[in-house]
Amino acid sequence: MSYTVSFFLIDIEKLRSVIGGKDLSIVDKIDVDEENRSYLEALLLGSESGQDDDSSEYGYALEKIVEHLFGESEAVPEFEDLRYGEFDNPPLDWILQSGSPVKLPPIEDFPYVGHRTIAEMRNALDSWDDEKYDDFEPEIQEMIEGMFSVFQTAIEKKKDLITFYY
Repeated sequence: MSYTVSFFLIDIEKLRSVIGGKDLSIVDKIDVDEENRSYLEALLLGSESGQDDDSSEYGYALEKIVEHLFGESEAVPEFEDLRYGEFDNPPLDWILQSGSPVKLPPIEDFPYVGHRTIAEMRNALDSWDDEKYDDFEPEIQEMIEGMFSVFQTAIEKKKDLITFYY
């Protein structure tokens, strides 16, 4: 089975104003089936869905909201078709260890949601020493370079980063 990571550049304050903001007007603008609509509504209302909750659906609903608000994810080919365990290497695991930037019920399965601020990404770039690349296989080095490229783009655009790993 292969995995992927989606990287979205976001305005965190805008996202936080929408999640729990009680405005359901965007639900009809998001392509989602009726069963998953309740998870979108729950996030927007700041409540539980009322269904037998599948906690992972909150993560997918958050991704739909993020995509609606901020557009498509950044293309990072190095993060497509991954094998499980490739994130056991720092700093790759760092993007997933941060958790969601908004309140979600605990997600017991995929997607794993990560969030990094502009300051955190800048610090990561500033503290990374090129000699550290020697410790990794070429494939992991390419992934680090792809991730750092997204960090640089986010910093230039003054955006935070949210990731979805599934």
